Amino acid sequence: MVTGQNPATAPRIWQVGALCRAIADALDARFNPVAVRGEITGFSRASSGHCYFSIKDANGQLRCAMFRRAAGLLDFLPRDGELAGFVFGRHGFNFQHIGPVIAKDTDAACQLVSAALETQHGKAVILDAAHHSSEWLNWLEAAGFREQRPFVRMLRGKGSLPGKPEYQFAILGPEFG
Repeated sequence: MVTGQNPATAPRIWQVGALCRAIADALDARFNPVAVRGEITGFSRASSGHCYFSIKDANGQLRCAMFRRAAGLLDFLPRDGELAGFVFGRHGFNFQHIGPVIAKDTDAACQLVSAALETQHGKAVILDAAHHSSEWLNWLEAAGFREQRPFVRMLRGKGSLPGKPEYQFAILGPEFG
């Protein structure tokens, strides 16, 4: 503190952890729950396993860090400017199930499934693949998958299928495990 400064007007000196908790409490009180929509830029994964990136729009930018533990649970593949895809998985009674797999292109779908498979350590895995890309099906076969049964999506009545079918590389199957 500067000599002669009025203690009532002097800035409070915070410990880092205390300031982080106070900011988190203030955000929770005013913005809970919160979702952020923006463009992912500058995404990088450090050798430590931490991820660094920014989320921005025309009026602002948030600098972000995702620490190793959370990054290990990352279920999507960010690229500068977009979310290139995401994958979910679940434990079934007989199998581990991967799906849905939603991706901008076959390369992103393959990367997502590769990352999901790395967590399975030899367990039996099923995936209900869409048949719109021979490159995708060939990759799955090379990764050790084999066709067990065909799957045909059918629509009755007027309307169209929701979403963008060309992004749907695998679905969450009709059975549960």
